[in-house]
Amino acid sequence: MTETPSWQEAMMIAASLGAPVPAHPVPLAEAIGATAAEELRTRIPLPHYDSAAMDGYAVSGPGPWRLDPVGSAEPTGGLDSEPHRTSGTRPLPQGCARAVLTGGLIPEGTSSVLRQEFADDRGGWLHLAGDRTDDPPAAARGDLTPGRHIRTAGCEAPAGTVMVTEGTVLSPAHIAYLSIAGFDEVLVRSRPRVTVLTTGDEVISRGMPQPGQVRDAFTPVLPTVLGSLGARPVQVHRVGDDRGELDRALDAAVDASDLVVTTGGTGRSGADLVRRALTDRGTVAFSEVAMRPGHPTMAARLPSAERAVPVVALPGNPLAAMVALRVVVQPVIEAMLDRAPRPVSRVPTEPVQPSRVDRLLPGLLAEDGLWRTTEATGANMLRGLAAAQGLLVLPREGISDGGEAVLLDLPW
Repeated sequence: MTETPSWQEAMMIAASLGAPVPAHPVPLAEAIGATAAEELRTRIPLPHYDSAAMDGYAVSGPGPWRLDPVGSAEPTGGLDSEPHRTSGTRPLPQGCARAVLTGGLIPEGTSSVLRQEFADDRGGWLHLAGDRTDDPPAAARGDLTPGRHIRTAGCEAPAGTVMVTEGTVLSPAHIAYLSIAGFDEVLVRSRPRVTVLTTGDEVISRGMPQPGQVRDAFTPVLPTVLGSLGARPVQVHRVGDDRGELDRALDAAVDASDLVVTTGGTGRSGADLVRRALTDRGTVAFSEVAMRPGHPTMAARLPSAERAVPVVALPGNPLAAMVALRVVVQPVIEAMLDRAPRPVSRVPTEPVQPSRVDRLLPGLLAEDGLWRTTEATGANMLRGLAAAQGLLVLPREGISDGGEAVLLDLPW
């Protein structure tokens, strides 16, 4: 056990707690937002045939061109009934032109595609528009450049090109890309099941809190945030300040979940039952983190019937819990999904005085181009987080004039 890791060390330890969850195939339409469990490569060239990039005519040679029918019918000179596949089923003789639509199959022997607006049909013969005056427009002449307006097979991606790597979070663009490559389903990581246990007899879920009471800031928020990180919240339970009730809730949670997240009860007083329960029952990975807010965050493993389940115990103060969620919970979920950790960035900030410990505070970009902490950044406060664009890491050694701070993105 690492007694008090830095926030960076806590992220690495947290990631080591999360073993990848199983994978299963799903239809493409259900895979948006899921994590690819394997590398996927193109099975065919993209596009998989030479096709027209414009509506117009496949032409062979410099012209003028005799209009050649698409199928067995006589030439009509129009494009209204042009089917995509039959335009290229026969070679195109030299000196001929054949109607073709965008995406249509290019016939063998085609030198270029002449756009429809530059084509002049004169009784079964096709001429460049404007050549009655021996002065066709330059754009029309450009259409006769060999290969013009022809999308060659494989010009986007040859067969065998890597489309997505293992661990990629599949976006709508990925799904569309896989679809045109002929995939019907994709192997993805299952969403890790998460149970949330909120504690504290003083916490109420409705109405205006009275002195000595606080409103529940976690139940309305944590399931959605955990879902956005790729997890599947399965249960959210309120647990009273009773050790027997907490033990029973933990037993049920580890049996039903891949990850358990608790809130509150992580201090060191006799009333902080979560800390005592994890210390008594589990294998503690770390008992606190060298950061403010979020110092009393714990991580442990609790045994279930078949495995050990990671448990992250967040502090009861709302801002402290949200900071710990980003630093500890997110890396566990990323590891379970076999995703690469989110990259951190460095941003310019105003000078910061040294302090006793690293501070991770809500920050936003000011008009002068510098990042600054927001107002109201106490461990129990949420106003600053509501206005924030990220978490600024202010190191204990301080930041000099012209220096930079690490910026962690927020998981929403």
